[in-house]
Amino acid sequence: MLADTTSLQEAVKNLLSNALKYGRAPVRIGATSENGVASIWVEDVGGGPDPEILSALGTRFNQSGLSRQNSSGLGLAIAHAVARSFEGQLVLDTHGDRTFRAALCFPEIKAEAA
Repeated sequence: MLADTTSLQEAVKNLLSNALKYGRAPVRIGATSENGVASIWVEDVGGGPDPEILSALGTRFNQSGLSRQNSSGLGLAIAHAVARSFEGQLVLDTHGDRTFRAALCFPEIKAEAA
């Protein structure tokens, strides 16, 4: 995938911070490559936010019911901006009944043959 290290580190740090603050243990972090999409994800078993809150997450200065009062609401907005700047997307969704995953998904770049 095409991205710079500093931006990716900041985006993943924000996803991990949110999982630790608002999710429930265990929190897992991983990377996958499937169907031409490279993903870096953070997952917890907190079940995730309600659908109406989920739809607004990633908006700048969003301070939903999930946010603590000392939060600026910028963490997911930054992750979203990083994903978009490298032709990717931030995907927030539940898996199964209780697992919530935040993933930075990017199109894979095929290495040119030498």
